[in-house]
Amino acid sequence: MSGMDGIELARKIRQINPAQIIIVISASNDMEKISESIEVGVNSFIQKPIDTKKIIELLNNVVSMIAKKKKVETKTFSISLPLDLYDIVNDNAKAESISKNAVIIRALRSFYE
Repeated sequence: MSGMDGIELARKIRQINPAQIIIVISASNDMEKISESIEVGVNSFIQKPIDTKKIIELLNNVVSMIAKKKKVETKTFSISLPLDLYDIVNDNAKAESISKNAVIIRALRSFYE
């Protein structure tokens, strides 16, 4: 990488998005660099040559982390609508081939933005 190394890139990513998952893949076995990447908050460090089974396991773990995070970030609720409003939502959903929930979520987002 020209201009910066992976650790500097990880620092910049952390500044932009502290929650971003960062995985470093490197041929280096320099313990100082590995320690520095941990201090920066790198989620995982993989040394080359890459073990295919380990990378697949790591990626599966990342997918699980993201799925858990999304579950935490969403909540389920129920809503009762007056019949005339329900009919409007239902008609819009049919016209756009989307769910009634999608119509309500879009309306709420546009109202609050």
